[in-house]
Amino acid sequence: MERNDLLKHLHSYDKMIGENSNLSYPSNLVKELMKIVEKNPVRVWIVQQESNVDGEIIINSVPCASLEAARKVLQDEKNTILHESNHFSNMADDDMAEMEVEEDSDSFYINDPFDDYYEDIKIVEKEVVE
Repeated sequence: MERNDLLKHLHSYDKMIGENSNLSYPSNLVKELMKIVEKNPVRVWIVQQESNVDGEIIINSVPCASLEAARKVLQDEKNTILHESNHFSNMADDDMAEMEVEEDSDSFYINDPFDDYYEDIKIVEKEVVE
């Protein structure tokens, strides 16, 4: 259930409890749940990718609902770059050893210092603006 839908249900349930004293579910608990949901912003993890393909800059963003999902997207894209791209996947091992590579669990960067190619992928956490 979406956050806004949950809030609507909680508000309507709170009203229903206020109008019917026979309900046993304590309205103060519903009020506390509403406060928690309203105070906690919705977070997303965006996988941002900037590609330089022979001088042409290409930007892509993939919003993800969790850090784990974003890390999987990053890993899948990294594997595609290294194993399927026209530029990096066709290099000999000696050529790959000369590439500039920086990597951690939330980012991947590879640059060909001898040609106009690089890939820069990072995960950025953001708050959803409503």
